[in-house]
Amino acid sequence: MYYLVANWKSEMDFHQVKAWCFTFLDSINYDIGNLNQQEIKVILGPSYLYLRFVQQTFSRIPFIYIASQDVSPLGKGKYTGFVPAESVKDFCEYAIVGHSERRKHARESEEEIKKKLAECKKHGVKTILCVRETKDQLYASDIVAYEPVEAIGTGANADATHVVEMKKKLKPAKGQAYLYGGSADDKNIDDYLATGEVDGFLVGTASLDPKKFFAMFQKMLGNER
Repeated sequence: MYYLVANWKSEMDFHQVKAWCFTFLDSINYDIGNLNQQEIKVILGPSYLYLRFVQQTFSRIPFIYIASQDVSPLGKGKYTGFVPAESVKDFCEYAIVGHSERRKHARESEEEIKKKLAECKKHGVKTILCVRETKDQLYASDIVAYEPVEAIGTGANADATHVVEMKKKLKPAKGQAYLYGGSADDKNIDDYLATGEVDGFLVGTASLDPKKFFAMFQKMLGNER
């Protein structure tokens, strides 16, 4: 199984999200019968505001799933501004946890990340755990995404050999998919796919362009596992 995850961060307003969705929908609709049979999951991560809209737009496409970019480490309660897993589960199947930008700007601790993972598990939300290097703890999750800090949004993607070496060091559990994130785009994913060790990609900048994202999708469909 391949995974192609779009992390839109805080980049798009509603009009841009709407245009993106309709463009991508047009791209896949022309051959939807064949695409349904493929071993790939496309996971779209809009901001909280647009989870419902994106969910409804792609509700009839069986290989497209929705992800929250984050969840609260707390449950429901008097926590102003927090969005718990129990709430996002109505709009998405996945949640991104521990992204490097959350660790940096929100100063997330390992303890907070563990609590977020626990809340997701409690409420049936699958998790995409982001790790930067081996110093970040690899907890139980459905997917682990390796994202070297120097490659995030810089255009300087990591060498495929390094990504494979990190997989050996991180040692994902059996059944825990291993993704690469860090300036991955339609021009450079072939090298990672060729290793046979990468199960997909967590995509930031390139995911903002629906045509580039669809090009990545097509390349992954055409790659033999």
